[in-house]
Amino acid sequence: FFLAANSFAQNKIIKKYFDSVWNYCDKDKAQYYTEFEPEESIYKCKTYYVPSMKIYSTSTFKDTLFNIGVGTVLRYYETGELKDSSIYVKNGFITEVFEYYKNGKLKAKTFIDPVSQVSKSEGFDENGNPQKIFTVIQVPAKFPNGIDGWIEFLQKNLKTNVPIKKKAPVGKYTVFVTFIIDPNGNVSAVQALNDPGYGTKEEALRVLSKSPKWQPATQNGKPVIYRHKQGITFQVIEENK
Repeated sequence: FFLAANSFAQNKIIKKYFDSVWNYCDKDKAQYYTEFEPEESIYKCKTYYVPSMKIYSTSTFKDTLFNIGVGTVLRYYETGELKDSSIYVKNGFITEVFEYYKNGKLKAKTFIDPVSQVSKSEGFDENGNPQKIFTVIQVPAKFPNGIDGWIEFLQKNLKTNVPIKKKAPVGKYTVFVTFIIDPNGNVSAVQALNDPGYGTKEEALRVLSKSPKWQPATQNGKPVIYRHKQGITFQVIEENK
């Protein structure tokens, strides 16, 4: 959606409802509700679970699409315990992610170099014992309903016309992203490994950060933390006029 040019000047709180995959929706279909409070060139955001209206997250973003984060983003379980925290630096790049169990114990921590984009992760069980994060696995993590479910998710949520609006030349633009899938199937620490330009990286990150739960990877029959790499391709088939 588009904001009026004087939104920041009026300092009015913008209220939006979202469904389970973070598409805008009507109140009666919402699972989340967010208040965006303009403050100079940023938005102070508070998001709540619907219908309980328990706090889901507190954050600061440069936009109302959750694309460019500023500082620390905190997310909570609906029961009130801290779920995870992410630290954003310049241009909305995440450099640190900490995830927690409901008992307050650290579940995983990830550090990402903002220059090389190389990440290092450590995982822990609920007693604080180290737990490996696997990239080679017996049974990989899988999107709900497999490849068909993945395609349906992208068709419903990916804005494929982003590079067209940015006047990209004819061609394919593939963004490679990595992210962690925990033993419960939750997605976190989403990072782009490249940027083909024309808004494609930002759109890929937006969609992946709103992914539903995956079927977790298993090692020796037990769910484990898994790092996944995924490509998302945009295609421009006609010259922009």
